[in-house]
Amino acid sequence: MFLPPESLVHALKPWAEYYGNSHVAPTIVTFLHVGALVLAGGFAVSTDRDTLRVVRHGEDARTQHLEDMDGIHPWVVGGLVVAVLSGLLLFGADVRTFYGSWVFWTKMVLIVLLLANGSLTVHTERAIRGDGAHTISRWRTLHTTAIVSVVLWFTIALAGMVLVNL
Repeated sequence: MFLPPESLVHALKPWAEYYGNSHVAPTIVTFLHVGALVLAGGFAVSTDRDTLRVVRHGEDARTQHLEDMDGIHPWVVGGLVVAVLSGLLLFGADVRTFYGSWVFWTKMVLIVLLLANGSLTVHTERAIRGDGAHTISRWRTLHTTAIVSVVLWFTIALAGMVLVNL
């Protein structure tokens, strides 16, 4: 088990005490965290499903899907921002537990992988739009990133449940 630096524990002590003695703070912070994940993950997984489906269709359907994806990204990114901020508040409320948890750090690695996968997805979308070529190799990349995204979203959700119940 890793021990957090005492300076970090000390700096976060007022928040941890407030959070621990409040019924409202845990409710709001947990709602923001879970709600943001439902929002971001819901939009992402739904869009991933559409990506998996549309890969087998013609260029017109794929072009429409790319346009639809543009409107989805702000919701996913916004949800992730709220999830990260609320996650930091959750971390600060019990820094000793989270800092020393291999499940917590595994979840953080999974989130980094999710962000990298999302970056590859956006890069591939832009490449398809940029040259106008709906090359099968780029759509295979989107197909792969969609599968990886779904797996990561659900694995992150599982890690979150394990973390809460340890």
